[in-house]
Amino acid sequence: MTKSDTPLDALVYLLHSTGANISKILALDLSDVDLQSRKFQVIGKRNKQRWCFYSENIVNFLINYLKYYRHPSISALFTAQQPFTKEVPRLSYAIAHKSLVDMIDGTPELQEIRLHDLRYTFGTERVGLMRIHDVRALMGP
Repeated sequence: MTKSDTPLDALVYLLHSTGANISKILALDLSDVDLQSRKFQVIGKRNKQRWCFYSENIVNFLINYLKYYRHPSISALFTAQQPFTKEVPRLSYAIAHKSLVDMIDGTPELQEIRLHDLRYTFGTERVGLMRIHDVRALMGP
């Protein structure tokens, strides 16, 4: 990976490869992600814990993001520096969505896509490869 990758790449690939809900990914702290074992845990409905796993090629996107884009001043995995105040909060859905819209600008077939759609793509791609109960367990409620 090179610095020319966008900060959004890690988020998009992580969403697509795990089927996790965007709100769960944005709530992760860096300490929640095990880069060696390629997994992280999310808390779903009724406080049910679920492991999310991702492939080795996603690690490269994460490492690139951590090296070039993440602000180490807070614990959040995904951060975004405010342009005027220079404050560094956790990346919000609104900012992530705006980044996605900016990235796909000029690509008509992607104009209506949302970050949450990557969760459905994950499920759709796996339905023919495994039992529906296994897909449901991977995606959680």
